[in-house]
Amino acid sequence: MVTWGMTVFKDRLEGVQYILYWCICMAFTGLALLTAALDMIVVRLREFRSEKRIIREVFKDVEEVDIQKDDEKLDQFLDRLEQEVVVERNKEKKDARHGGDDTPRQK
Repeated sequence: MVTWGMTVFKDRLEGVQYILYWCICMAFTGLALLTAALDMIVVRLREFRSEKRIIREVFKDVEEVDIQKDDEKLDQFLDRLEQEVVVERNKEKKDARHGGDDTPRQK
């Protein structure tokens, strides 16, 4: 439209027609800019949502792995604790059988 206004319509546009033609050109340019800005916003919003979804999926997998590791660690801790309790009970039984001698026990 700019090229046509400067070449083809140059002799035909005078006065009010000239101003009206260039206002229409500016309006189309403004609409094009507005459309581009809205498109950019929509694309960024979609990208943000997809990144957010991907991050949630990744952290969900990580949390599941961490929970499994935590469960394994808890099981190992409970096994060790149970073994220590059994050993301590055996020591107490042994001391009770021997009449409770005065030797200091190690902790």
